[in-house]
Amino acid sequence: MVAEYGQVTVFVHGAISSFVGYQAFEASRVVIKKLPYAQYASAILVSQIPRGKRKLKNYIETANASTVVVDGWGHPPLPSSFGPGGTARHPAFDEQWDAEFGTWLNQLRSRSGVAVLIDLRGHDAEEAKHPPPSLRGQKDTESIPISRTSSHPLAMPPAAILLEGAPVDVVLSTYERNPAARAACLSHYGLACKVCGADFEMTYGDLGRGFIHVHHLNPLSSDANEHSVDPINDLRPVCPNCHAMLHRRDPPITIEGLRALITCQRIPSSNRPLPRPADPRGT
Repeated sequence: MVAEYGQVTVFVHGAISSFVGYQAFEASRVVIKKLPYAQYASAILVSQIPRGKRKLKNYIETANASTVVVDGWGHPPLPSSFGPGGTARHPAFDEQWDAEFGTWLNQLRSRSGVAVLIDLRGHDAEEAKHPPPSLRGQKDTESIPISRTSSHPLAMPPAAILLEGAPVDVVLSTYERNPAARAACLSHYGLACKVCGADFEMTYGDLGRGFIHVHHLNPLSSDANEHSVDPINDLRPVCPNCHAMLHRRDPPITIEGLRALITCQRIPSSNRPLPRPADPRGT
């Protein structure tokens, strides 16, 4: 184990959140380890329990790392990643994000004297000369210099044998959804995705008629008790891909934030113009 911290704030660019700018996540516990991963000999595993949560979350940094852990909670907010009209101020992985974050972090330290517990920026995982045939049973971890970290590859070693299909017993909580609320939302907003504009009936004909996900702007899991929902103010129709991307962050990225990311990446999912953001809640 490299390091373990409690009641800290994790700053990271791209590994578990938006690729547009740095994001801050308050955590009650963070553990950082160095270990072999896929074709890399020295990747960094960051495990954290978000503030107020019990579920452990992990991400791996390999090349162009970005993770910084700062002591304490309640630090001033980072500069907004988006300019007027909801467009990103820089391209997704532009070096300007690192420069701006570095300036912001230096100002934070000079004003408050807050301790930077570990700064992994600049860590670049080396590729192993002979990648291990499997990561199963890997126990060794080594200390790393207090320098820096990032995200990426899910590529497996060439010699890995991948197994799946064994039955697993799972106990989980699900949250009831009201079909009348869904119907009212779709009656108001229609069946096109409010992020990318995808319309399944236009693409797939009868097969796609009526198909769309409905996204809760405030996740159901954020309130474990039964509560009222406003179909117009609390729900939006989104396609499955955009729905999954919205929930790649905790709390979820906003609809206008994901829309701006698509625009920044210049990869709209259809030939139709992207919907224009109308209000902060993504209508």
